[in-house]
Amino acid sequence: GEADADDVMPSAPIPKGVQTLKLSSSPTTAKADITSGRSQYFTWIYATDAGDAGSVMFSGSVAGKDHNSGENVSLDSIDSRVMSIQTPANLMATITTSPAQTSEGQGMTIVMSVTNTGQSTAEAVMPSMQASSENGVLSSPTPVNATIPGGGKQDFTWSYTSVQGDAGDVVFSGEVSGKDQNSGKAVLSGVINSDSVTVQAATSLKATIVASPAQVNWGQDITVVMTITNTGQSTADAVTPSELTGFADGVMSAPTPVRAIIPGGESQDFTWVYTSAEGDVGELMFSGSVSGKDHNSGNDAFSVSVDSNIVTIGR
Repeated sequence: GEADADDVMPSAPIPKGVQTLKLSSSPTTAKADITSGRSQYFTWIYATDAGDAGSVMFSGSVAGKDHNSGENVSLDSIDSRVMSIQTPANLMATITTSPAQTSEGQGMTIVMSVTNTGQSTAEAVMPSMQASSENGVLSSPTPVNATIPGGGKQDFTWSYTSVQGDAGDVVFSGEVSGKDQNSGKAVLSGVINSDSVTVQAATSLKATIVASPAQVNWGQDITVVMTITNTGQSTADAVTPSELTGFADGVMSAPTPVRAIIPGGESQDFTWVYTSAEGDVGELMFSGSVSGKDHNSGNDAFSVSVDSNIVTIGR
């Protein structure tokens, strides 16, 4: 109005909706004179506490006097806008790895899944990760940081490549930090661990060949046995011997078996029968190698070519 207002005194706003808010401070001036066309601010501060989440608005009134007439002037109850009180941002994380078993030199994927179980948005959420083995190579996370709304989820992904000599169990440990968008307070998860990942020594194939008997007459059979040992820890799949070389005019059977699976540390015999031909006189020596695949990585594995003992063929 045009007249000044004297002794303007507002009532303390009353919260509606969340009744457990606590008044922590009142205006420094309980009442004031307000010149025509001017404004006066009265400020109250209410404190929230755990469990205060929900919607709230404040209701209040004000009274004063017209400076010229001395008549009472009042404003009945008015309401503020509706405010939302959210539970604070709360970060929970889990770590998964794949595959669960690898060979040395093979890569794996580590995923930290972070969920914000609060209602307030978590800003600048940044993960950290380390491996129990210091030998392998751990990448940076993708993404490097993120904003996670209340109830939202974000996956952070790393790659890890083991190296030779890295055989054993590897565990990945990590945590995540961020900031509550409403309060600006730091938000931290606890340190969490993945399940252990078994890193095995890669498939390694070693061959030996024994031919018997060591002396025959032409037309007789010679049994040739190639023994393949997988000196690695990872299983060797599709282990297949090469064709044998070194014989003359006789007939060589197909190997038995044609191929095999050899677990780490175990051996497999492949057997051929060679029937010498008439005139097949002299000394023979059988040569061959083997190939397969590492079960974990799918990488090719080979043995070096080896020779058998010498077999003498007489008339």
